[in-house]
Amino acid sequence: MMTKLTLSIPKGTLELAKIYSKKTRRSLSELVRQYFMTLSQGVSSEGEFGKIAPQVRRVTGLAMSDKSDDQLLWEAMKEKHRP
Repeated sequence: MMTKLTLSIPKGTLELAKIYSKKTRRSLSELVRQYFMTLSQGVSSEGEFGKIAPQVRRVTGLAMSDKSDDQLLWEAMKEKHRP
């Protein structure tokens, strides 16, 4: 069963989405459905969010690391300001 969804997004975003939709020959509804499915891949059967879906991790550029954010920032700053 399909359910209707109303979204509020900036006009420019909608125009870009329509262009992408035409190029990929997929409806806006299909694009939104696929996006939500990608997000929900990290949800457990109990509805808890935890894992990040591989597609989302790849898109957002997240990398798994044993180092804390502070350690990573410190190393990046040292590298950037190295004499």
